[in-house]
Amino acid sequence: ENLYPGLPYLGSTADGLARHYLTYPKELLIPVPDIVTDDLACLTEPLSIIFHSLDSMSPQYHHKVAIVGDGTMAYLLALVLHLHYKFPKNNLPVYGIRNAKLAKFSHLAQTINVDTQDISNQIANIVFEAVGGPEMQRTLDLCLRLCAPGSEIGVIGISDNRPSLGISKVVNWGITMRGLTRSTYADYEQSLIFMSDPQNQKFLQEFINPQQFQIRSTSNLKSAFDYAATTQLPGRVLMTFT
Repeated sequence: ENLYPGLPYLGSTADGLARHYLTYPKELLIPVPDIVTDDLACLTEPLSIIFHSLDSMSPQYHHKVAIVGDGTMAYLLALVLHLHYKFPKNNLPVYGIRNAKLAKFSHLAQTINVDTQDISNQIANIVFEAVGGPEMQRTLDLCLRLCAPGSEIGVIGISDNRPSLGISKVVNWGITMRGLTRSTYADYEQSLIFMSDPQNQKFLQEFINPQQFQIRSTSNLKSAFDYAATTQLPGRVLMTFT
């Protein structure tokens, strides 16, 4: 379902990011419960990736699960692991570089600033890379550094670069790496069930960017993307097409 190689993806492999109407099989449409507001419903797709990723990696309660990244995907990972999988904070470290973003995680996980704190004795059974982009060389190096023998790395981030990897450690320590991206119908259903809980909604609201955009023209759309590329504030930037 999620590995079809020629899958069109609006704005990426297919034109039509801002089109008014979409053609979609009705049997695959999933209703959004009334209790889930439109701004939170915009997190359904990234949240479905989180559920798909965790189902693929199968973390157990006794595992130490590390998250490399302090952005939206990292936050959603920590949120689901803590609230849905019931992971205690001491088994859930989050590694980032921005204290303002890491502060958002304080009620869910341990937080470690890799630029200012010692991580020489840190190890984990499962490590998630949730950054991608131009920093992926650095984040993959960190993931590998955190790995215990026989551990797994789950890669959510995507990069156009071609980072290298310390293959000697991968081979000698029996480390497994898994790519985690697209999600399934069932993952979307699970996401909406999770989002329907008022307690979960309070945490999800933390990662909606306070700046929102009304899109009436291409210049409005450009402004929204320029803001998203430069803001230091955490959370998804919402656009409303009017």
